[in-house]
Amino acid sequence: MDPLYVLKLLNQIKIKKDEMYVMAQKYGLNDERVVVCSQDLDSLLNKYQGIDEAYRNRGKEVS
Repeated sequence: MDPLYVLKLLNQIKIKKDEMYVMAQKYGLNDERVVVCSQDLDSLLNKYQGIDEAYRNRGKEVS
């Protein structure tokens, strides 16, 4: 995996998390905009988790 891609992904996660926090403070947790932002953050986190799991499992044999 390209380390630059991982760094960009981590940066996107931080930006989206900060954006969601500000929106939640302004509009409340149940506002549609906050929910959509949360779903976007979930998607980014899932991508990162997939990379992390692939990295941890590399070289392990599957039986």
